[in-house]
Amino acid sequence: MKFGYLDKLILKRYGAAVRPYYCHLCGKCEVTCPKGIAISTVNRCLMYAEAYKSAELARFTYNEIPSAISATQDASTSLIFQRRWSGLENYWPKETSESYFSLKRNISMSRTGLIFSVVISFVFLWGTSVPYAVLGADNSVENVLPAGECSQDWIMKDKATLFNRETLFDHINGEAELYFPYGFEVLASATYVNRRNPELWIVADVYKMGSVIDAFGIYSNYRKTNASWITLGAEGFVSSSQLMFYQDKYFVRIQATGTTSLEQDTFLVCGSAVSQKLPSNAGPPRELEILRIPEVVPKSERYIAKSLLGYAFFRRGFIADTILEGEQVQVFLVPEDSQDDARKAVDHYRSYLKAEGKNIHLSETADLISMAAVDPLYGGVFVEQSGRYIIGAVRMKEPSVAKQLVEKMRNRLGSR
Repeated sequence: MKFGYLDKLILKRYGAAVRPYYCHLCGKCEVTCPKGIAISTVNRCLMYAEAYKSAELARFTYNEIPSAISATQDASTSLIFQRRWSGLENYWPKETSESYFSLKRNISMSRTGLIFSVVISFVFLWGTSVPYAVLGADNSVENVLPAGECSQDWIMKDKATLFNRETLFDHINGEAELYFPYGFEVLASATYVNRRNPELWIVADVYKMGSVIDAFGIYSNYRKTNASWITLGAEGFVSSSQLMFYQDKYFVRIQATGTTSLEQDTFLVCGSAVSQKLPSNAGPPRELEILRIPEVVPKSERYIAKSLLGYAFFRRGFIADTILEGEQVQVFLVPEDSQDDARKAVDHYRSYLKAEGKNIHLSETADLISMAAVDPLYGGVFVEQSGRYIIGAVRMKEPSVAKQLVEKMRNRLGSR
């Protein structure tokens, strides 16, 4: 029986019934919090850790909370995060799979699981099932997944499934929110079953994003600086439980479920089969070259598609970790559409710092604007505007260190 209009109304009714009992991640309650706690972000961290069993995503998301805000968490909250993120590898049992797909097969009766179970059970009672196929979706993405076998003894279980912005939640639940700012268009997903052991699966996901920058951005959310790198696509890494890479405007994630460890060759063969069917004429984003200075920690570069540093006037940008003279500083790059747009962003930042009562040291020439100040969230900051680019460094203790880093990045603008 097909999913019809009446079924849609029924699901909406059940959605309304459970609406008061879970966080909508809207952030509206945060303005009333006397300590300024990032409530919606904290709840997302808990969801990633407890529902998805995704240590990496939980830690990454929590670390995005500005230190001045996270420091205000009360003692009980701090204890929770100390246990779950300071040593998260030891917090979860060893048998817990890195792949959150295990959770989808054996979903627990947590708050998220309860809501999921109620809705799905009701649909089954009506003799229907929610369709995952996306009508009118980009079938070319579906075609990049290997039909038949993706690796020796790994056979496609069912036809590949497509998800769009409306249905992505069906596949990765709340994690879908992470993908939307990066221009997510469509996802093709296929499950491959081991011929010798049907309890072992590989789930291959191919995400079509808005651009190569967006594909890198979503990929950079998952990689670690100490990963095992592979020559696949523009960049990729592999472990005993997963493989990820990006190529052109596509992000590929291949994960094991039913086990925490597979031979890496299994992932590599499957990943190579996908890569061969993707466009190969685009390398890494050109903007990354500006960040390629000796002090940048390799593979620490990330692209934030919305509100770099949490500031709306920095609409998007790149950020990376550096070490210079024993000091750890983060450098960032904001590419704007024009020089005027870059100037407006700097002016907004200066106005914000003034409103916070911070002293600002400003110097301006015909071609360059430089500004040094103390950011209320990130400590010492040094920013320059050169053409349509804004280059800066935050969390600095010594201004001269930040100036060296920013100058080296600015000198690379001409090498692009």
